[in-house]
Amino acid sequence: MENKRNKVSSTPQQPKKPTVIGYIFFSVLNLALVTILGLIVLSVWVAVEIFIGNSSDVLGKIQSIIEIENNYIANFDIGSTDAINRFIKKIHGVCGISFARNSYEIFVSLLEVLLKRILIFLSFIPFIVLIFSLMVTDGLVQRDIRKFKGERESALYFHRVKPLAAFSFYLIYFIYLCFPYPYSPVVFLLTMTALTSVFMMLTVKYFKKYV
Repeated sequence: MENKRNKVSSTPQQPKKPTVIGYIFFSVLNLALVTILGLIVLSVWVAVEIFIGNSSDVLGKIQSIIEIENNYIANFDIGSTDAINRFIKKIHGVCGISFARNSYEIFVSLLEVLLKRILIFLSFIPFIVLIFSLMVTDGLVQRDIRKFKGERESALYFHRVKPLAAFSFYLIYFIYLCFPYPYSPVVFLLTMTALTSVFMMLTVKYFKKYV
């Protein structure tokens, strides 16, 4: 009896699997970290452009980016940007100082670019969730077909494809935030949704047949 108790007590406990809330929390945390990194990269780009060229030209480039984003928000009826505009005006009011006027305006415009890109991304989330749900459902159906046919079980594809889903999502989101030239946000967001959803479908499809 003692030997059996020792065997039971000596068996290592399996780590608890993260819950859905845990996945959501870490996803939001990763998005926040990627957003901060995107702001840093944009700031470095602005500093290099100012060092190489003229600050007025850099400010003109940023203003053109803001104009494209405003047109996108207006055309797709994403919502009001009054909160962002009020926040930018408050910064102007609090930090309306005379030194390095162009550098100050560049920094505020850069912050406005980042906030509007985040707003566009948040408005795109329902579409992303819809596509992800469809592709995961498709992956589950293909997994059941593979299970009922009794096909060969191999975890190679699953372990190769699983990291690519999160990697493609965060990488394209990072490029979307810190891309320093005028562009349509739809290009990056659709690319991110398409790649990530395909990798998610393959991950679910090649998940082991019997749990």
